[in-house]
Amino acid sequence: MAKVADGIRYAERVVAGEIVASEFVRLACQRFLDDLKYGEKRGIYFSEPRAQHILNFYKFVPHVK
Repeated sequence: MAKVADGIRYAERVVAGEIVASEFVRLACQRFLDDLKYGEKRGIYFSEPRAQHILNFYKFVPHVK
């Protein structure tokens, strides 16, 4: 099962260059990390329990081609 911490670690590894990714993915990861760090100053609030709830829901959503 996916965890919120896994997503944060992925973003950190992409930004650090440990995971090869396109420029747009790298910038998106950097923006995500910046939002986690400075988001409250700009009115952005990240709720880890709510994010985990969404990740838990995805396991019930079937993949359809």
